[in-house]
Amino acid sequence: MPGLTLKTRFYIIITILITAFLALFIMQRSLIADQETSWQQLRDDALAREEALLRIRENAGYGAMIHNFKNYVLRGQDKYHGRIVKNHEGIQKAIAEYRSISSITAEERKALNDIEGVYQKYRNETDRVAGFV
Repeated sequence: MPGLTLKTRFYIIITILITAFLALFIMQRSLIADQETSWQQLRDDALAREEALLRIRENAGYGAMIHNFKNYVLRGQDKYHGRIVKNHEGIQKAIAEYRSISSITAEERKALNDIEGVYQKYRNETDRVAGFV
């Protein structure tokens, strides 16, 4: 930089510093935007999991499929058969929605298969009980 005036050197240094800070600012904004997107995806996946699990619970336990199965076995009324079919469809739909979550783990997939298997057995036994009613 020989031959440059002090004022010119100062402007060059200031220009380099401003460019460096601008580049850092742009990189920081990009990283923050990526983190916000990741956080939103995590939140959306957690909400989707919770909604699917609630629908499974609504259709599965007391007052729903298992309860209707018990009533069907004990009373043999067709209305319980229809309720069991409807509950089973609700469980299947909720499980399918859960499986569509992008961040599902292998452990969750196995648990869903187990849940699906249990309620498929109830559904199959419902048809078997229908043969006795």
